[in-house]
Amino acid sequence: MTGIFTWLTLKATGVLKVASDALKAILKWMVADWRNGPLVVGWFVALCHWLLVDPAMRSDLSKERAAHKGTEAKLKEARNQVQAERAAHAKTIGRFQSAVLAATAAAHANVARVKAEQEAITQEATDEYQQRVAALRSRAAAAERRLRAAAERRATDAADHGGASAADLPQPGDAATSTDAASADHGFPAARSGLDWPDELSGADICTGNMSLEERLIASEQAVQLDALISWVERQSTVPVAPIITQPAPMPETFDAGQ
Repeated sequence: MTGIFTWLTLKATGVLKVASDALKAILKWMVADWRNGPLVVGWFVALCHWLLVDPAMRSDLSKERAAHKGTEAKLKEARNQVQAERAAHAKTIGRFQSAVLAATAAAHANVARVKAEQEAITQEATDEYQQRVAALRSRAAAAERRLRAAAERRATDAADHGGASAADLPQPGDAATSTDAASADHGFPAARSGLDWPDELSGADICTGNMSLEERLIASEQAVQLDALISWVERQSTVPVAPIITQPAPMPETFDAGQ
């Protein structure tokens, strides 16, 4: 009904007649020259393309442009993430390198400290040993001088009285053994039975049996040397060789690729 009503309306207004005349004129023009037909067909195709195809292509192009922009945004985000990961990785490497350098410097400083402490102990032990040996030798020399002086006095007294023969005079080798009490009185250990540790030598002077003054000196020096060596070893063992850590070193932050 609607189509019939529309046709009647167009016919009544003369529009249908005008359209019919125009169509007849177009057909007449098309058959007038063989080139007019293809030209009309081309116009028709262009009109259809402009009205039907172009809008769809524009819509698809707009969608593709939007998708391309989204892809570019994602690509930019991925690039930024890669740059952030590289920066974090480089930062982690720098922290590890700093930690290695700090540990190396601490190790070198610890080696220098241990060496300095050990050298100080060695120097102190050497000085103490030399002082004790020098004191022993000084006492031995003083005792020897006093023993010789005593022997000379006895020889002089015997010569003055005329009652002593050459055989009765003390010989140089017997000076120490014949005057043990005198050497002890002069501050150097005399020969005694068994072991004797004089208080002033802290157990260093050991004199046993019937020994000469020179033998006592050698024994005392060896005892002092052994005592100094034991003391040196004990003091060296107290030096801490491990690094002295005042506070825990901060651990370098590691990089997590999943962040």
